[in-house]
Amino acid sequence: MYCLSKIVHTQKRLLIVIFSLAFIVRLLFVAALENQLVWYDEIQYDAIARSMLRGEGYGSTAFAPLQPFFLLGVYSIFGADILAARLAQVLLGALTSIIVCLVGTRVFDRNVGVLAGFISVFYPYFVYVTGALYPTALFMLLLALAIFSLLRFYDNGQKSCLILAGVALGLSLLAIPTVLFFLPMIPLWFLLSRKFTLKQVAAYSTILMVVTLMVVAPWSIRNSLHYGQFVLVTTEGGHAFWQGNNPYFDGVNRPGPDDIPQELRQKLKGLSKIEKDRVYYRESFNFIRNKPMQFVKLYIIKFFNYWRLYPNTISENRFTTLKTKIISLLTYGLLLPFALFGIIKSVFHNKKTLLLLFLMLSFSLGYSLFLTSVRYRIPLDVYVIVFAAFGIIRVFKSVFPVWKKNLVTTSDY
Repeated sequence: MYCLSKIVHTQKRLLIVIFSLAFIVRLLFVAALENQLVWYDEIQYDAIARSMLRGEGYGSTAFAPLQPFFLLGVYSIFGADILAARLAQVLLGALTSIIVCLVGTRVFDRNVGVLAGFISVFYPYFVYVTGALYPTALFMLLLALAIFSLLRFYDNGQKSCLILAGVALGLSLLAIPTVLFFLPMIPLWFLLSRKFTLKQVAAYSTILMVVTLMVVAPWSIRNSLHYGQFVLVTTEGGHAFWQGNNPYFDGVNRPGPDDIPQELRQKLKGLSKIEKDRVYYRESFNFIRNKPMQFVKLYIIKFFNYWRLYPNTISENRFTTLKTKIISLLTYGLLLPFALFGIIKSVFHNKKTLLLLFLMLSFSLGYSLFLTSVRYRIPLDVYVIVFAAFGIIRVFKSVFPVWKKNLVTTSDY
């Protein structure tokens, strides 16, 4: 008992250290930033939050609601200050590092969890997103919490963990709707894990989906009442789908507002948002039907663009320099081979890894139907890091077998 309590106490101290380091690193980064926004989307999220703060309503449903409401909460307490929003995201980032450690421990063991947690502390992409008012930091935490809750449910069967996972998934969907790609994969994981009967898989999947949809329902009802038609989260799915599937797209540099052909402009003229979205979907499917090989080519390019070794952004600013690409190559670029090695070494022996793999696969395949960029992949880097940590430790054990006996392999978080 003494030994066990000592291990638990050590784990708590490690989590505190990871949280503290992550908080300090992100705080220093945010403190060095200018008090202004540079990316189009973060400017829009900030504008929606300020509009609600003034009592002018939410405005456009082109953007999912959770990030603007998160900013509204911060602005309501601390004033409409960009620094306050960034400091709130510093806290989100530090909490995410803890969840990374917990996920690594649940899937593998404490060594992997601790290493993954410390890697996440200094991982440049994770540090950077705390300073950008994208929903990435919030989404990454919620998605990691959902994964951790599902892993705990797998281990202990407590329905409270399943409900917590559903709440986290519902909130994630309200932050970035592409989590829809992942939802069907969870029942498949339940089934392939062979831990549950078919009846249990059906029951647990139903509970999870009902809770997830209950979280999303108030926003969907609001949208449907506003537009007179069902709108789950946003009204921009068709536009995003067209941007990723049209004859003017090369798979990386998507067409902007000025690149929409005149013929399509005429079709869109005078239509409501819902009607425009339908036109965009119709044009996209016409393109796929008439040029299937070009669609397949674009899809492959977009898939690899999602996992590219360095960002290739549409706009340019002080964060899009050669220095940024080199940092990405020296961090993500080095972790990726270890992650692939970790996947190969674990996938056939550890059914928990299937949940992470299904998440990574569903997001990359789903995004590739629309648009891809490194920014959209960052939440998945949590699991790249977990697999990389496992791969690094396996290599370490092979090179230094004398240390193999001394490494703790218990999973007790």
